[in-house]
Amino acid sequence: MTYCLVILLWLPISLLYALQSHANYDYALPKARSMHFWTVKRHLGLLLGALLAPLLIFALTMMPGDPALYTGVTTKSRVGLAFMAFCCLWGASLLLGFQYGNVRLFIDLQLRRNDHE
Repeated sequence: MTYCLVILLWLPISLLYALQSHANYDYALPKARSMHFWTVKRHLGLLLGALLAPLLIFALTMMPGDPALYTGVTTKSRVGLAFMAFCCLWGASLLLGFQYGNVRLFIDLQLRRNDHE
């Protein structure tokens, strides 16, 4: 049941993060310009980090229920499984959902750099 909820909720929560990224973009752009934190390497790292999102979900759902492996997490502790599911769901959704904001920040901070300087 936990795995089904993670797979079911992953994309809608990612969409909510994308909508939040869109709504807060006008506030985030001036802050990003003043911090000089966003380099091309960081944009690319975050973009490639989005490939980890499906891997996180896959790793959670394919985790074996064998008590010898991951003792106490998958078979003996439902709280541990729920916590791992929440962490994977949150992390994967955040990585995928922020890609819209990442691409917009890359365009405005790196590609349009000469317009603002």
